[in-house]
Amino acid sequence: MWYKLIEQSNLHLHVFRNEKLFCEVRFSPLSSFSFGFSAVCWDGAEYQLRSNGFFFWRKLRLFKDGVLVGKFKTNRSLSPAVPVWLDSVGDLYLKDQKFSHVHKFSRAERKQGLLCQWECNDDRIEWATITLVLLSFQNKATPRVTPLSMISWR
Repeated sequence: MWYKLIEQSNLHLHVFRNEKLFCEVRFSPLSSFSFGFSAVCWDGAEYQLRSNGFFFWRKLRLFKDGVLVGKFKTNRSLSPAVPVWLDSVGDLYLKDQKFSHVHKFSRAERKQGLLCQWECNDDRIEWATITLVLLSFQNKATPRVTPLSMISWR
């Protein structure tokens, strides 16, 4: 199945699966240390990525209808049952086997809202993959802050 990420506005995206609207995603307001989104799927299922902690203590948890379904770092699933990760060039891996590449659209296509597309044919890793792709875009939009930059030098 092919997935496409389309930007509707700054914090509002649509995920299409095989050219049909799969879910509507809203990012949490961005700050230097938080990640998160809420998504409503075509079948009524609601997903929410919640973040607490920051920097390398950050914990990202994905909930489906209020039930924990996965834990993440910004580039990988922490679930041993779903060992999916996304490398820095956009390749998606299941364990050590590449299964897809996140194709980022050109600047002209991005002006029309088209952000990227990828392929995933395994329902078990569908939401892990969607989460990692969304995190990769949110990670780029989040300002870079280090613990030292938070200290006020007065």
